[in-house]
Amino acid sequence: MEGDERQALADVQWACERAGFEPLATRLHARMAVPWRVLPGAFPQLTLEQLRQEVALSQEQIWIEAEERWQDESRLTAWQSDAGVPFEYSGKSMQPAAGGLSPAVRAVRDALGSRLGTHYDSVLGASAPAARRRGVHWQRLTSVTVCSPSVLVSIDLCFVLLS
Repeated sequence: MEGDERQALADVQWACERAGFEPLATRLHARMAVPWRVLPGAFPQLTLEQLRQEVALSQEQIWIEAEERWQDESRLTAWQSDAGVPFEYSGKSMQPAAGGLSPAVRAVRDALGSRLGTHYDSVLGASAPAARRRGVHWQRLTSVTVCSPSVLVSIDLCFVLLS
């Protein structure tokens, strides 16, 4: 299945769950063959503004190996970790925020842990304007997206277990 088809199915699944058509949403999820579920409104208390205040997003440079050059990343990122472990990719190293997970991120983590039976200790936060967002296939990560009502801005929280 191609990425565009997978995205279209995810959009339809989201709409079915939001409208209360759970049996159809379950069948669509099986057809997508992806390791995630769409759970609209799973964290109604969590707001984009709250995350903006608690997650220190910044733009950094990444190494483009094929072109042998540094480039500004097209998104803002942040790293929080109760394990105290840095996160590294594309030539950059992100040190964990002081104090581990922020209160809002910790609340989401704890709710996910109760629901999924997994305790996550770290989270990669990412935000990009809708016009610059690209589909990313996350494997074995649990991702929560909090967006503005117009979905022009969002913050993705990708939870991982490192310890």
